[in-house]
Amino acid sequence: MGVYPATSSTLQGPSVPINNDIQLHRLFERNESAYPEHMAVMHGELGQPSVRLNFTELNAISNQLARGIIARAGSKNDDGDFVVAVQLPPGDGLIATLLATWKAGAAYLPLDVSAPQHRIQHVIDEAKPCLVITCTPEAEVYDNKSNIVYSLKQLKSQSVALSASNLEDRETLVGYVDGRRPATIIYTSGSTGTPKGVRLPHCVIFNRLNWQWNRFPYSDTEHTCVFKTSLTFVDSVAEIWAPLLHDTPRCLMVIPKAITKDPERLINILHDNKIERLVLVPSLLHAILLYMGISNNNEQQSSMINQNNEQGILSSLKLWVCSGEPLPVSLAKQFLDTFSGHTLCNFYGSTEIMADVSYYAIKSFKDLCFGDKIPIGVPVDNTALYLLNDKGQTVEPGCLGELYVAGANLASGYVNNRDPHRFVENRLPHDQGMGMDRMYRTGDYGKVVNGVLLYEGRTDSQIKVRGHRVDLTEVETAIRQLQDAGIDKLAVLCYKPGETEQALLAFVVFDSNVRMTATDVEDRLKNALPEYAMPQVISLESMPYLVNGKIDRQTLLRQYSEISVLDNIKESKIDFTDIDASQMETAKHLFETVSCVLGSSLRSHISPAANFFALGGNSLNAIYTISKLADLGYSIAVSDFITAPNFGIVINKMRFSSKRKACCKDEEWLSEKYTRQMLEPKHKDDMIKIIADSFYEKADLEHWIVPKVPYSEYTDILELLWEPMLEKNLSFVVQSKESDRLMGAALNFDALDEPDIEFNGRLTVIFEFLESLEGPIRRDHLPKSKGSILHSFMMGTDNSLDAATNVEVITYMEQEVLKLGKTNGFEGIFTTNTNPLTQQLGANVFGYKILHDCQINSYVTPDGNKIFGEAPDNQRAICCWKVIQ
Repeated sequence: MGVYPATSSTLQGPSVPINNDIQLHRLFERNESAYPEHMAVMHGELGQPSVRLNFTELNAISNQLARGIIARAGSKNDDGDFVVAVQLPPGDGLIATLLATWKAGAAYLPLDVSAPQHRIQHVIDEAKPCLVITCTPEAEVYDNKSNIVYSLKQLKSQSVALSASNLEDRETLVGYVDGRRPATIIYTSGSTGTPKGVRLPHCVIFNRLNWQWNRFPYSDTEHTCVFKTSLTFVDSVAEIWAPLLHDTPRCLMVIPKAITKDPERLINILHDNKIERLVLVPSLLHAILLYMGISNNNEQQSSMINQNNEQGILSSLKLWVCSGEPLPVSLAKQFLDTFSGHTLCNFYGSTEIMADVSYYAIKSFKDLCFGDKIPIGVPVDNTALYLLNDKGQTVEPGCLGELYVAGANLASGYVNNRDPHRFVENRLPHDQGMGMDRMYRTGDYGKVVNGVLLYEGRTDSQIKVRGHRVDLTEVETAIRQLQDAGIDKLAVLCYKPGETEQALLAFVVFDSNVRMTATDVEDRLKNALPEYAMPQVISLESMPYLVNGKIDRQTLLRQYSEISVLDNIKESKIDFTDIDASQMETAKHLFETVSCVLGSSLRSHISPAANFFALGGNSLNAIYTISKLADLGYSIAVSDFITAPNFGIVINKMRFSSKRKACCKDEEWLSEKYTRQMLEPKHKDDMIKIIADSFYEKADLEHWIVPKVPYSEYTDILELLWEPMLEKNLSFVVQSKESDRLMGAALNFDALDEPDIEFNGRLTVIFEFLESLEGPIRRDHLPKSKGSILHSFMMGTDNSLDAATNVEVITYMEQEVLKLGKTNGFEGIFTTNTNPLTQQLGANVFGYKILHDCQINSYVTPDGNKIFGEAPDNQRAICCWKVIQ
């Protein structure tokens, strides 16, 4: 990828000459001279005419505003910087204001329009802007005694008067703009609970842009680029300025925030304007791919989409850049399944190192060869990455170290020189290039494998939420500062950081004489924290502690995952409005059960109009809900529950019996949607992919083995089993009757006629564990003759299925296994379930008898190791037997 070879655990990016005296606005002015009529900015709010400005028009407006800034700006701040704070919505006015700020010799400081008042006040008090440009100068947050707050409208009108009078003013506030002076100051979450401002010079931004222009050049057909990222997010810098400052500029299309929250409208805009590159966080990529999956089954849009989307919707969007948070392997696979010939990049960095300091490009499945991780890759131009131990020495290749960054992407530091220990002298051997004498201590762990860098977590309490840096200390501080909240004990944690199920949690114990609730705390926090940093507040009667007196964080996280352990039935979230008196008792049992199951993950009120999955439900807790209702004497078909648009329909479908009974059968309904096909040679690739993906991403045993079992082992096992499975003719795939798509696969053998295969991979320890459970049961409790036991040993579903469809397909496969066993004369079905969903289905829907229930963290290998030692107590392997009637 154009980098120097790794020495020890150091990666060096290419050395490229860069002008340290660069002034970014001069690049714009160069383009205005060369391309005066070229379209510069397009912007249109919903329901309003669009605005289009060419380079000459945008330059004229920014010159006009710059004169106003120069005439009205106050003094420098404590760092000697002229800073203009900008609190404007996305639009042509914002772009002109940012450009004008540079022309005036100042740095722009973004202020979040939706940020809490105290956060804005802190930024203004510390950064001391010489001018604040906003839509609402009368807002209470601004102390305008010094007359530095202006609306954009005011500044425009007064700047016209200045231009007309031919005011003789200085070229800029500072006379000459040094490329090492800040171009922007962006505030990030601070480890002390207080946000801190990062000072990013012109030359640092230019190094990042120049690398992008060279490494990922614009194509001849790439005429328009998009700006959709919040200005307070550092990725906005490259999004705005890369198209406008390139020597052959592109038009910048400003997308309103409302559209970025709606995948359908966003996709249509990207498609209609033939956008060829997009920067986004993984969560937005996931939403886009989900929408495209839905659209694929929509007849009205099928003409736009075909297999691998080669000529369909978003076919022009060849470069996708994910940054801001870890990119899951499963999401990358989903991307490759959707697009052919497109590139997905994983960019890594933070505001202190100009957003992106390393990158990894994914073009095919062969690039996903690092187990359960996607590398953060190799360094950008003029940068070096070091992995150091606690003594400041480089670690050996393949070993874990803390990541330090040196080079031309480093910020000048923080406002008021806060946290100087984060920027340290580089005492390691290094080239005498730009910025190599300083290093930024990222606080991230990593390791170098095969010449690329893998991210291995944080050294502190910082996490990423939708690309935003959130420090758990800041959240904790905000909660502790709530007046009269009466919080006795507090723990702020992140559940499954970096994963799809990530949740920011605040566990609180209230003083005994306080009537405050968790909901009250959440409501008050809205005035103290940004929306993305808002935690779910969970009230506890007592806080668990370790023997050393510290809070037992693992117990708290385990309690959160076992939602039923927590007493989270919130009467305030249950609404019985419009429930008929004759159905009130049924509704009460249903709503309280749902509240208990969903617990703190409940997203809204439970009411007759609410939908289970919209409230936060998924495949597993849908079955768990049905099971708990059965314990109360209520039966409902799985299909009726998961397809019901609202709880009003669920209530009508529920039937009560004083005797607890299994859920209603679904055979007829599911058989209308799906069909079983016995394995044939044409199914091989699809079957292997479905099973390998399912077990690699969701395996409940392998998850606890370190290092993780590589993806290739699952495919290798299935390759070895393929011919025996064809020969025995007991395995099948499930196909959708509507789309002919393969949805799942069920692999079965005669338990006393299973093939012997030679395999020496890491999965061997799983086979040994299963044999330790199943061997004694087969020997002492099951029939002994061949043809009597059908062993259901692997079952998987397509990983792109939504929660409801996933339940349907698994239920259908379980039904078909029973039919297959009966047709072939087997006495019963034997299976070991490690997945909670299939455990629930087996016990509560299909009536399997539990022969052995093993807590997996108690298993000890023959050589004395507890390979599942980190698993929670509720992680179990259950051996089951079902007699075929």
